[in-house]
Amino acid sequence: RRLGNRPTTDFEVADMEGLPVVRATSDGGASSLVTSGDADPEVYSQLTWSWRVSNTLDAGDLRSKRGDDVPARVAITFEYSLRDLPLGERLKYRSLKILGYKDVPLRALHYVWASSVPAGQVLESPYTNWVNVITVRSGEDDVGTWHFERRNIYEDYIAAFGEPPGPNPGIGIKTETDAPGDSATAYIGDIAQIH
Repeated sequence: RRLGNRPTTDFEVADMEGLPVVRATSDGGASSLVTSGDADPEVYSQLTWSWRVSNTLDAGDLRSKRGDDVPARVAITFEYSLRDLPLGERLKYRSLKILGYKDVPLRALHYVWASSVPAGQVLESPYTNWVNVITVRSGEDDVGTWHFERRNIYEDYIAAFGEPPGPNPGIGIKTETDAPGDSATAYIGDIAQIH
């Protein structure tokens, strides 16, 4: 999925140390690779993945629209009824659809490798309160090495939104390097939603 007029990220299957992974290379752009699903996050509550990044981003600050770039992001979306939104939020959603945004999530968690916000922080997206951003890794210390992550998406969702989640229809990966001069390469493998 391409975002606006920005350059697309190059996604390709690569061999890293004998294992197939997705290599995402982004130079001044932002785009996502998304897969569909329909799991019950109360039953399949564990999201696991492995990742490695080439670098963090000098201008990356998740608290602002200008600096919300990250070298790697694992996103999971959840079903949420439009009827459950307040009137103003429903109007905002309809406006986004009219502007051409096709798959606007009403509830999502984004697990990110941040540049400056410390690991363990949970933030509302600077764009919408429908998305919560959780920093899993941060800074240069872990750059260049593989890390295996495990998150309880059911508990993370309740902590973020104050209620149990609906089914999750999608999992995606994304790189964002649209600030001037930003570029990064991320390797992501073994994404699974398990019991």
